[in-house]
Amino acid sequence: MSIDATLPTGTMLVSQIDDYIREDRLQINLLWDAITAANSTETAHLMGAGDFSMAVGSDLEDVILEAIVLTGNALGNDLMQITGGSGGMVKVIKAGDANVTVKHDASYIDLAGDVDYALADGSVLGLINIGGTTGVNGVWYELFRGSGSGGGSEYNAVNMTAGQTALVTGTDINDVPTETIGLTADAAVNLTTLTLGVSGNVKWIVALDDDITLVNGIVNPIVPGVGGIIYLNAPVGVDLDMDTGDVVGLVNIGGDGVAAHGYWMELNRKLQV
Repeated sequence: MSIDATLPTGTMLVSQIDDYIREDRLQINLLWDAITAANSTETAHLMGAGDFSMAVGSDLEDVILEAIVLTGNALGNDLMQITGGSGGMVKVIKAGDANVTVKHDASYIDLAGDVDYALADGSVLGLINIGGTTGVNGVWYELFRGSGSGGGSEYNAVNMTAGQTALVTGTDINDVPTETIGLTADAAVNLTTLTLGVSGNVKWIVALDDDITLVNGIVNPIVPGVGGIIYLNAPVGVDLDMDTGDVVGLVNIGGDGVAAHGYWMELNRKLQV
């Protein structure tokens, strides 16, 4: 399919303008369909036992943009390399199970935080190839990632047991970009840390009883925290004894969900009066 650049020829009558416009629109639409069909696709790929790479042109399509539904033969499949890519090519991986771990290596697949990424069912990972050309594989750099834990935001009712001081991502709370937590406790507890957080994730804590105290981990002078410490917008060292109906928003800074917990900075609060 092509557009004839020599048309119109000769003298064009005003009465023919609509015909030419319709023809141009038809040809442009056909051309656009051809372009998108040739440069984007969706592929399902199963990594077999012992597989550690995927090859563009055989396992994957040789197109600019591709969505890959990726599954593993057994728990423990490691994706270490994607071969045959060209510079600018983008692959978006959506995990179809929890059997594959994408391995970080600055020479092959360069992941954010320089740590491996164990895919959960539904996890999404975007990669772009830099430097790939004939005979050179290039490096795949992480563009973005997303959790498959029930979507982008959700409500979660959580009850803390007596003596509990931490909420653990993936166990007590969810690994999602935004989450509202209806929080209760069996007895008076001090919430000091939220561990295994991911940078940018936001938690809205809603106190559903009077038993929760948020412990302010700010030290003076203020320095970046570790271990999932909570930093409140209050004078240094002042904790927040939450009453029923109080709401506090926290955002994670510096967490990678694996080794670095980062810290949680208060966004705002609404207190019952």
